[in-house]
Amino acid sequence: MFESRENIFDHFGLGRELEKALSRKVWLRSGGYLVFDRTEAMTVIDVNTGKYVGKKDLQETILKTNLEAAEEIARQVRLRDFGGIILIDFIDMGKKEHQKQVVRALEESLSRDRTRSSVVEMSELGLVEMTRKRVRKNLDAILCESCRCCQGEGRIPSLETIAINFLRKIEEICRNTTSTKIGFVVGEELGTYLQDNGSSFLFNLKKILGREFIWKIDPLLPPRRYSIIGVGENEIKERLETVP
Repeated sequence: MFESRENIFDHFGLGRELEKALSRKVWLRSGGYLVFDRTEAMTVIDVNTGKYVGKKDLQETILKTNLEAAEEIARQVRLRDFGGIILIDFIDMGKKEHQKQVVRALEESLSRDRTRSSVVEMSELGLVEMTRKRVRKNLDAILCESCRCCQGEGRIPSLETIAINFLRKIEEICRNTTSTKIGFVVGEELGTYLQDNGSSFLFNLKKILGREFIWKIDPLLPPRRYSIIGVGENEIKERLETVP
């Protein structure tokens, strides 16, 4: 029974370990680091020397980093509860004996895992493929959710890209409607960008196509989102009245 007045997570350092287990990058003691990327088909783990330069020759530096990485990878696989195909990209080693040492170190570390796994020999490119039985959801699936902005891809379009696509959309609407007035609302970031960089485009569009643009910045919209609210005067007026 835990009787300390200290928070149990702080007492055992669980918060720090949990944060580490959810991080894309994990640093090694030597100064190297691991990068974890998940796809629909597999988990990919990349090993990098990072800040570690070693005290001997380059091959010894690489071997030391890969051996430490093998141990940490086995630990992270257990913590994160990865299942299915796992592809490990170790730093390229020129000596066959070094490759065998790293694979043995990985297998020995994985032997402490209660979930069954299988390791394939290292390829000429330093790639090791392993499989681990999928028993339940991994830690990431339990504690995280997909980003609503990027749909889980980890990248979102730049503000400039969003603005250009938006202005193209406005131009398309202009060419496909006979209405002389077009209304839209935008989030704060996109609105500021349009005021600074898009006003001349809208002015030229108005001059060339004979359209009037009625728009406001809506602080309730996500900062980079927009909404076309109408192409008729009555509809625009009714919708804009609801915007702060």
